[in-house]
Amino acid sequence: MQWAAMDSNFTFEIGQCFRRGATVFRITEEKMPFLTLQSVETNQSKNIRYQELVSQFMAGELLPVGAEIEIRALRGDGFLEDDQPVALHNVLLGMSDAAKAVGLKKIKYITELRKLGYESLRPTPILEMDIARLRARFGDGDSPKASTIYSTALKIEKNGGDLRSAFPNFSDKGGRGQSRIDNRGLEALHRCIQKLKDTKGARINYSRLREDVFSELIINNKSDIAINLLPGISTVSRQAKKEFTAYELRSRSVGKKAANIEFRNHRPRDRAIRPLEVVEFDDKDTRVFGIDERSGLPIGRIHITAGVDQNTTVPLGFSISNQPRNTWSALNAFANCVLPKDLSRAEWSDVIDDIPYMGIFGIAVFDNALYNHAKLLEESAIEISNAVVAWAKPYTPTEKSAVEDFWGRVDQDLLHMLPGYLGRKNTKDRIQEGMAAANMNIFEFKKSFFTWTYNEFCNRQRERGSPRELWQTGMQGFKPAIPADLQRIRLATMLRHEVRLRPELIMFKGLNYQSEHLQVMRKKYGSNAQVCIRYNPNNLREIFVQDLSDRSWFLVPSVHPEYTSGLSMFQHDLIRKKAREEGARNYSISALHTHKASVKKLVEQARFSPKLRERKVANRALGEHGFSSVPPAMITVVMTDLEAQIAQIEAVEMEDGVDGWEW
Repeated sequence: MQWAAMDSNFTFEIGQCFRRGATVFRITEEKMPFLTLQSVETNQSKNIRYQELVSQFMAGELLPVGAEIEIRALRGDGFLEDDQPVALHNVLLGMSDAAKAVGLKKIKYITELRKLGYESLRPTPILEMDIARLRARFGDGDSPKASTIYSTALKIEKNGGDLRSAFPNFSDKGGRGQSRIDNRGLEALHRCIQKLKDTKGARINYSRLREDVFSELIINNKSDIAINLLPGISTVSRQAKKEFTAYELRSRSVGKKAANIEFRNHRPRDRAIRPLEVVEFDDKDTRVFGIDERSGLPIGRIHITAGVDQNTTVPLGFSISNQPRNTWSALNAFANCVLPKDLSRAEWSDVIDDIPYMGIFGIAVFDNALYNHAKLLEESAIEISNAVVAWAKPYTPTEKSAVEDFWGRVDQDLLHMLPGYLGRKNTKDRIQEGMAAANMNIFEFKKSFFTWTYNEFCNRQRERGSPRELWQTGMQGFKPAIPADLQRIRLATMLRHEVRLRPELIMFKGLNYQSEHLQVMRKKYGSNAQVCIRYNPNNLREIFVQDLSDRSWFLVPSVHPEYTSGLSMFQHDLIRKKAREEGARNYSISALHTHKASVKKLVEQARFSPKLRERKVANRALGEHGFSSVPPAMITVVMTDLEAQIAQIEAVEMEDGVDGWEW
C-alpha cells in the first residue's frame, strides 16, 4: 500500500508531521529562521532553515502527513520508498459536466443565503421564500430544493468547510458532451449567434434563438429536413454560453440594471478587514520581449497575472509567461498565491527579506469571463483553495482597486527602466530613448521584478503603513494554511485536451508520449479510444492522462526529453511554423532539432538589433481564451526587430489533421 500526502491543508507550525521516504518527523520548536525537527521513531532532533524545509516541500521531497501516519511510524510499520501514488485522483477534474453544474449551483445558493444572514439552512417557510427569490433572480428553472441545500450545507460543515462536498458522484453518467449536431444546423446556429453579437443590446432568449435558427434552415431546406437539422435547446444554450460572458447573457435577458446588481456582488464598501479574505486578480502586458538564455529560444512578449491581497495590498503570487489574460495564467497565479515561494531559486537571490505571503484565501475577484471559462475558474478555485470566485463589474476599476494600484506603481517605478521596454511612448524616436538593449533575458526580468516587488513595494510606507507591516499585523496569532497535496494543485492548473490512442500511444502536437501504464490501457480499450490529457503549456516534457477505467490521472513522459525538456507550447509551435515556412510538412525528431537550432540562430542574430518596426497584430488580450467575447481587434504595435521576425513566423498557417501534427 502507498501513502500519499494528507488530503487536507497544513501549516508550518509546531506539531506538524512530515514524511521523507520511510522517515517520519515532526516540528518541535520554532526559532526563525530555524525549525527543530524530531524523528517520531528515534526522537533524534536536528535544526533546519525554514526556507530549506519549504524548498523540499515544493520539490515534492517532503509530504505533510496526518496522525494515522505518525501512529504507524511509532509502531515501527514500514513504508514504501516512493512518496507519490501511482494514480492521482482529483475530485473535480474527474467529474462530468452535469455533476459540476449541480455542485456549483448548490454552492451558489448556499453562498447567497449565507449573505442574507442565514446561519442555519434548515428548511423553513421563510427560507423557501428566499430560495424562490434567488431562483427568480438567477433565472433558474430547476433550483435545488431547500432540503437539498440543507443537506449539502451539513456535508460541507462536516468536512471542515470543504466545498467539494457539494458535488455529487455521478461522473460516469452520460457521454463526453460532444456535439452530434449536423454541421448545417451548427453553421446556422453560429450565424444567428453572430447576428446577436452584431446587434448591440439585442435580447437573448434561447427559445427565440432556436426559432431564428429554424428560420435560417428553412431558407435552403424543406421543412421536414430543417426540423431534423434543428439543434435542441440545450445545444443552443451551450453554444450561446461559449460566445457570451455570463454578464452579457444576464444583461441581455433581464436588462442591464438587474445584471449590474447581480454582478456587482463585491462592492467597495465590503472591503476585506484582514489578510487572506479577498484577493484581486488582473494581468499586465509588460511590453518586454523575453528570451530564455538556457535554451536560446524566445519566450515571447512577457505578460504577468498577479494576485494582490485586498486588505494589505501585498502581492501574494504571479504567473509570468507569454500568456495574456487567459484561464491558464489566472489559475497559475491563483496557485502561486496559495503556495509558499521557493527562495532557493536563483531569480529570488536579490530578495532581502523572507516572503511569508501565502495561504488559502476566501474570495478571488476576477474580470468577467466567458461562461464556460468562468465555470472552469470556479471549479479550480474550489479544488486549489476552497475559495469562492467573484466577478468584477466590467469597466469598473474600483472593483479591483488594490491590484490596479499595484500595476500603476509597476508601470511608474519599474517597467520603464527595463531594457527593451516599449511602453507609453508614442513615436519611434521616443522609444529609442534610453533603450539599453532590444530584448531581455527572462531570468533577469524575473529577478528584477521580484526584487522590486518584495524589497521596495512591500516595504514602502503608505497612509496605513507598508504592505509588509499590514500583513504582519493582520496575521498576528495566525499561520497561513497551505494545501498538502501538491500533485492535486499541479493537475488543477493544467490545460485539458482530448486525443485518440494510436499504435505509438499518444501523439500530441507532433510529439510522442509513452508509458507502460498507457500501453496496458491501449491493449484494453483499443488504438482508437479517446482519452483526456492535461498538460502544462510552459513545459511539454510530460503530460497527465486520465485512466478510462477509474478516471484517475497518471504521468506519461515524452519519448524525446532532450527536445521537450523546458520547451513551451509557444516555442514548439514556433519551431513547427519555422519548418512549415521553409516548405517542410512531416518531420522526425531530428528535423525538429534542426529547425529548433534555426530559431536559436535567428535569436542570436536579431536580439541586439536596434531596429524597430510597426506591425499590425491581433489584440490577444481582448478575445483569446475567454475573458471577453469581443473578437480580437487589429492594433498597430511598435516592436523590436526580433519580435517582428518572430511575429512573422507566428503568422504561418498550420494544417489541422496532418499525421504527426495533431493538435
